[in-house]
Formats: sequence, structure tokens, C-alpha cells
Amino acid sequence: MDVKRFAIRLKMYKVRGGVVHHCALFQRALETQGIKTRVVKGVCLVPQTLEICEHYWVQSEDGLNFDIGYEVGCLYSPELRSVETILLPEAPEGFSVPDSDPNNTRLFELYQTDPKTFWLETPHDVRSFK
Repeated sequence: MDVKRFAIRLKMYKVRGGVVHHCALFQRALETQGIKTRVVKGVCLVPQTLEICEHYWVQSEDGLNFDIGYEVGCLYSPELRSVETILLPEAPEGFSVPDSDPNNTRLFELYQTDPKTFWLETPHDVRSFK
């Protein structure tokens, strides 16, 4: 499945929700194709500016990363395409991650521990997106 095309569909159908919702949707789409994946919480490092932030993405069993959050962001801010990013499981030594969005943290933890409740709490357009 093409992550860029999936991001375009999310925008076209005006699917609400945040990055954790979008990762969960993409993971569900990949798993319907028999591709085993997991949603990952880590950091995104921009080498040109040495900026770092908390980030979420989908990773396949063989380590392939699908950054749906980046692709959706590029649709709304095309200048992001020129920014090189590195996805890491944790911040490198000497870097501190700015405060994270508590809602994303809560949703990620809920998705990991109780997916059924996660899906029940999602907006209807997210839950019903195919």
C-alpha cells in the first residue's frame, strides 16, 4: 500500500483525528493485505536544523517505516517535502524532546493496551474509514 496515496485519501475524505488515529487506520489497511505491522512512538530528527520532536509512525515486521503523519503534513504544508527527516526509537544522547501532546500519548497508550476501547472512542468518520 502506498502511504502517499493513503494520505491523499485521508485528506480527500476529510478524515478527522490525529496522527495516532491515522497510524491506526494505516496499520489496519496494511493488515487487511496480510502485512504485519505495529504503531511506533519515537522521535523525528531534522538533521539540517537539529530539531527533534515526538513522532508516531507504522513499522512493518522487516523494519520498513511508513510515516503517515509526515505524508499528511506534506499535503497541508508542501514545503515539508524538502525537509529530510530521520525516525528514531528514542532521542539521541544530547537531545531533549520538547513536551509532547498529552492527547497523542494517551491515545497511543490506549491503542497499545486496549484497541477495542480506542476504536470505540474515535470519531465516527475515523472508525468507519475504509
